[in-house]
Order: sequence, then C-alpha cells, then structure tokens
Amino acid sequence: MSLETVEDIDRDAEARKHLWKGLQRMDPQDRVRFVQWACKQVSDKLGETRVTSSTGTTHETYMDLMLLAVGHRLNLGRACLGMERFLRRYRPQR
Repeated sequence: MSLETVEDIDRDAEARKHLWKGLQRMDPQDRVRFVQWACKQVSDKLGETRVTSSTGTTHETYMDLMLLAVGHRLNLGRACLGMERFLRRYRPQR
C-alpha cells in the first residue's frame, strides 16, 4: 500500500505502528531534528516551512507529521523511509 496521504496511513495499522514506534525510539531533540528534516521536504513546494516551537514528544512529533501531510503534502511513505535512515544515523549506541 502506498503511504502518500494521511488517509493511506489511517487505513494501515502496521504503518502507523511502525511510525509511532520509530518516533518513540528517538530522544526529544532527535524528534525535533526529524520534524525539521520533514519541513525541508515540503518547503520548496509551498514556501518555507519550519519548526518554530516543539517539545519533541512522540505525540507532538506524530501530529506535526500528520499536519505536514495534510497541509503541505508531505509523503508519509517517504517520511517513514527518512525516519528509518535517521534512526540508523542518529540512534544512540547502547
């Protein structure tokens, strides 16, 4: 299934779970960085989009991504792939 829109991810429980669990694995600062990355993905289309204030909670980050998808056409499938790359790059070594 394609995950281009909020409706697509709404129909796919596994994709929602994947996105949520991935966001939970990040610390709050990394979640803010990830939303900044997502903003850059849509900035060229409709002008500048940026993070102005964020606590970096999982819920806030998830909702920010959904709002970017609805308001600025962020492709959620690409966002999930970007999150996976982000986790590999920035995940703390334990």
